[in-house]
Amino acid sequence: MSLILNKAQAEAVYSAMCALEKAGVTRFSGVIPGKDADGSSHYIEIVRMCRGDVVIEKTASVLDMREHYADPSAFAIVYGLS
Repeated sequence: MSLILNKAQAEAVYSAMCALEKAGVTRFSGVIPGKDADGSSHYIEIVRMCRGDVVIEKTASVLDMREHYADPSAFAIVYGLS
């Protein structure tokens, strides 16, 4: 399975989710801009919805990808985070 985020990005996103949750923030979004191997631009949007879902979308010129997790714990399991 090809995941959108690399390990370092996943760790940073999960850490931010945990910190925001401790502060009582349950809804947020963020964007990570980047370039693909072929030099084309893309952006990755991370959204945490009020019901707890975590959605990660990569929008690129060639291929769009989407991951949807029931909650941050499910996100952590798929990315191998503790």
